[in-house]
Amino acid sequence: MPRTRTFLLHALFVVFTAVVLASEAQNANPPAYDIAFTSLRGDQGIYRMRGDGAQPALVLPERGA
Repeated sequence: MPRTRTFLLHALFVVFTAVVLASEAQNANPPAYDIAFTSLRGDQGIYRMRGDGAQPALVLPERGA
């Protein structure tokens, strides 16, 4: 019986730790990053925007041929 109790306490500790770590991972802010892309619509050129799609900005306009 003592081994069963010890095993259950260890299992409970592992589950509790996993839940706490998962909760902290969900609450963490994702790292900020930028994306560069080209557009052939409207003002053609190279754009930069935030990783979440916010703040698109034309960085380098395409030169006329």
